[in-house]
Amino acid sequence: MNGFDIIFDQIHLRSFSSLWFWLALVGVWTLASHRVLGVSSDMIRHARKYGKPAEADLEALVQIKVARLRRIFDEAGVVIVGLLFFLLSSLVVLGFYHGVELAQALTLILVPLTWVGFLNLRLVRQVQAGNATGAGLVRLLGRHRHKVQAIGLFSIFATTMWGAWQNAQAGFPGF
Repeated sequence: MNGFDIIFDQIHLRSFSSLWFWLALVGVWTLASHRVLGVSSDMIRHARKYGKPAEADLEALVQIKVARLRRIFDEAGVVIVGLLFFLLSSLVVLGFYHGVELAQALTLILVPLTWVGFLNLRLVRQVQAGNATGAGLVRLLGRHRHKVQAIGLFSIFATTMWGAWQNAQAGFPGF
């Protein structure tokens, strides 16, 4: 028995039967839905509740985040998209053609997050176009957060169904 066999006997790559995978999945979607463009949801609620002064703070923070994201995407967007699609297509082939469960699990997390990323870019363009200020910005961010939550809910449901199917196919030890 060599070193790799010992390591892989201790660390199995069956993601869907691991508690850590499910905690990571919920954690990823909690973080994704809690922050819209890097602005926490409590700031959006605060702006909705207290009006103009809080809206001004929210607008300032959103403008900073929008400028940063726009600069990053303008400078390296093509490279980021190319690497992202290379990674996703590699994971899809490894996971669903070759049957690597870890790649399936990562695909089921990263594909919906990519969709959220593209929605974020669309939101950046809307905000930068100047169409949203004050209460309109609060509504826009709130709607975007609801979309992210819906994608997260669908993603968790689909991952749960796929994981249950994979666990049922693998069988349970001792049965």
